[in-house]
Amino acid sequence: MTLPTRTKRQKRNRHRGISFSGREFRAQATALGQLIFAWNDLHEQLAVIYWTLRGYADVAIDDWNRPTVDAHKRNLIRKWVNDLPPNHRGAAADMWNDVVWLVDTIDSLADCRNDAAHAPVTIERESFLARRDNFTAGVISNSAWGNRRAKNLIRRNLLSEFRWQRTAATKLRDYALNVERALSDEHTPWPYRPKWPDRPHAGQPVALPGWLAARSRRPLQL
Repeated sequence: MTLPTRTKRQKRNRHRGISFSGREFRAQATALGQLIFAWNDLHEQLAVIYWTLRGYADVAIDDWNRPTVDAHKRNLIRKWVNDLPPNHRGAAADMWNDVVWLVDTIDSLADCRNDAAHAPVTIERESFLARRDNFTAGVISNSAWGNRRAKNLIRRNLLSEFRWQRTAATKLRDYALNVERALSDEHTPWPYRPKWPDRPHAGQPVALPGWLAARSRRPLQL
């Protein structure tokens, strides 16, 4: 058996994907990170509400942390309220309806948050095609391979979307904090439901920063 002789290693071209640490992604990455922080903090505040509802029992924290899905944790609060005796719930119907409204509203935002957190993204340079009504430029969701989360974000300005979700999560977190304070202290007034921020419309072309538009004809630096 003849072994192959060692030959001089030739220089190879190495293919690389996008570096998401670049300047192009900085604003979106910051807003998305803030959204994730706000969402996590919101659910920590829900844990305090559940602990309060359960009479500050240590077992309540164990029950809260047992589910691995946020939706299942939120449902613990909904179930506790729905299981109240009718006369007990009826004595403060508006208050208990607000607690259920809180978890229902978070449920309605959860799919948007999952789109933001799990959709792959890419960058599209500004061009004549990209500036048409049916296309956007800049940092966009990457739906080339049919990713469901990415398809939900087609033609959305991701920076505006992430900031809207961050604001909504923060408002709900503050409301949850005030709900818990009112539940634990009878002298604390019950809070009003927060004003819901308007979601940015889809289909609006993305306005590129000047520095990025000026480089639109140059190859992408990876």
